[in-house]
Amino acid sequence: MAVSTGIEIVVRDCAAEQVLVWLEAVAGPLTEPLDGGGGEVVYGTRLGTLIVQPNMEGPGGIGVWFKTAVLPWATPAACARQAARELNCVVWCEPGEDYPEVPPLSPVFLEVGGDRELLFEPPET
Repeated sequence: MAVSTGIEIVVRDCAAEQVLVWLEAVAGPLTEPLDGGGGEVVYGTRLGTLIVQPNMEGPGGIGVWFKTAVLPWATPAACARQAARELNCVVWCEPGEDYPEVPPLSPVFLEVGGDRELLFEPPET
């Protein structure tokens, strides 16, 4: 398990129920959802706090923030790869240390889908 301050991914064009089933598989049972304001839904898990945001980065995106220090992935890209593989959906994340040529806080995202990875700047929403 990696020690971090959290990882955020955006799952694209995937059923919310499918995403929640995946989250329970990787983070353990979810507590009853709490309204986090602004459309956010907050869950407790064995890993810590999990925040789910519908319509993240535009319609069809489900933002997932693992807001916890201990994670099963070393990088956001590793999380996105697992999510894309297991959900069979496209997943966006920050490139992080897997792509050292992308500076931190850059507007560039990593898109993971199937066996491909693409660096891109998302359109303004």
